[in-house]
Amino acid sequence: MNLSNEFKTATISGILPDSRLLILVLALFFSVFPGCKKPAKPLRASEVFLRTVGAADSDGLDSLRNQVAEIVLLPEDLPDLYPVLRQSKPDDNLGEKSIRYQLFQRLAGIQNAETTRFIEEIFSSLEGKTPLQAAALSVLAQGKSDESLHILMRILRQETPELGSYQGMVLGQLFETPEKIPLIAEELFQLAIESPYELQALELISAGLVSGQIKPADLTLSLPPLLNKFSAAEPSQKIALLQCFAFFPSDTTVIRLLETTLDDPEPEVRLAAAMAGLKGGFPVPETVWEALAADFRTRNQLFIDLSQSGHIVLFPPQYFNQQAFAEGDLAAWLIARGNQPETFRLLGKSRIETGAESGNVFVFEFKEKGQWLAGISGPQPLDSTDVLETGYLTTSKFEKAGKRKIEEIAEDLIE
Repeated sequence: MNLSNEFKTATISGILPDSRLLILVLALFFSVFPGCKKPAKPLRASEVFLRTVGAADSDGLDSLRNQVAEIVLLPEDLPDLYPVLRQSKPDDNLGEKSIRYQLFQRLAGIQNAETTRFIEEIFSSLEGKTPLQAAALSVLAQGKSDESLHILMRILRQETPELGSYQGMVLGQLFETPEKIPLIAEELFQLAIESPYELQALELISAGLVSGQIKPADLTLSLPPLLNKFSAAEPSQKIALLQCFAFFPSDTTVIRLLETTLDDPEPEVRLAAAMAGLKGGFPVPETVWEALAADFRTRNQLFIDLSQSGHIVLFPPQYFNQQAFAEGDLAAWLIARGNQPETFRLLGKSRIETGAESGNVFVFEFKEKGQWLAGISGPQPLDSTDVLETGYLTTSKFEKAGKRKIEEIAEDLIE
């Protein structure tokens, strides 16, 4: 017998009840026998996971930590997620690897209006746990509401948590929503004047001015204290301040400051002062551009800045050549890694083939702490009139060149 056909025939002929009759029968059954419960709705995987985390001990968390990335969390999981985040865990000392840190990061993507108040409520309980504080503040920085940003600013100003290296992660989130910067402009100015977050606040103000989200008039009251703090500021802070001052070309105090800063001992600060003067219409002497191009610490960045601002004609032509840019690129690579090269000397150049591309790698020795060490920069195009300001093979192993041939040094460093 074909059971499939018989089943279809029985259904069609009305032997089996249709869906409406079945529902009626079940309803009558449960009303007559109230002690019988309807089958419980099965828990979602995320519900099971969060409840397991909430009850887990130290050993149980070891296996659960690796599952966080695989669990799909939805807004309806927030009621189960909040208690887990509120409760201290044995693995909190693991920082970014801890389960609460990972769950705070997941919270940012599913948060709602209640989340802002939740973070404000529990933040003080995270004291001494810098990664968790940073993760919680990042949730506010990514918040969709104005309230979340104002609460973020209030916590930074009043509680001033020691975020250390996480400062950039927290405030850096605001660069992704520049339209929100005007809403917290006043708080940013206060952070920029005196707080552990001065640099990030200044960079946000500068970005707001460049994008037009913040108007120079909004800075009128904050300009004098910002000018007063310039002389004692760190070089990185001076650069951010100069980027802001460029929007006040008619202020006599700003003009005098730009004039004196063109002689600052730090080359990167001199470059920022020159570019601020150029943007504000302040006359920058030709000798300043020549000195910045002659310095391997600022040469390539000067070229990039002038190109982006539409003033490439100001770049001194005698430094527009492959060797000069290769030297500047290697210097930038070294400085970015905390080194301070004193001078360079060219050993030669070596032609390389990388797939379908050909080019020349420049091999240098650079002097640092009394030692001459080898490094390469490039590749530069085979056409010597074509110049690149950066090269993807630029590197050094901080070893002496010895008696090796140019090709041997290049091959060793490329490998």
